[in-house]
Amino acid sequence: MSETTKSRYPLWVRIVLIASLGLNLAVAGVAIGSKFKDRRGDPDVGREISWIIRLAPDDKRKVTREHMARIRDELRESASEREQHLEGIVTAIRTDTFAEEALSAILAERRASAMRRQELVHGQLISLMAGFTTDERAVFADNLEEQLERLRARLDEKR
Repeated sequence: MSETTKSRYPLWVRIVLIASLGLNLAVAGVAIGSKFKDRRGDPDVGREISWIIRLAPDDKRKVTREHMARIRDELRESASEREQHLEGIVTAIRTDTFAEEALSAILAERRASAMRRQELVHGQLISLMAGFTTDERAVFADNLEEQLERLRARLDEKR
């Protein structure tokens, strides 16, 4: 005696419920993912120096963050300049009569701005390393080497 059980809900209701659950999970995934995504762009210090913090020995990360944060405001100003440069580049390229000199000047400003950022980070990194012990520098170097190996592996996968 087999008895078939009939669902209390019509098929379309079950489909809507499953679709709703799927949509809710997708929204939750996006929200959680944006909250816990890769911390490259650490809001306290900026993307240019957050990598240095990640490479520091665990017990030196707070000190490293504080040390590197000293140049945060200058790096933020530089980020604003970069945005302006990009807008200028687009404008120079779109002109009816190509403005070669204008584009060249904007690109030169962008290069000089990048050099200033690099010099800021360079100086802070040197002074940070000068304050580390030999063992702390060794941990930093090991972490850097590990990171470079991962980067090389990812690049090899893309080739």
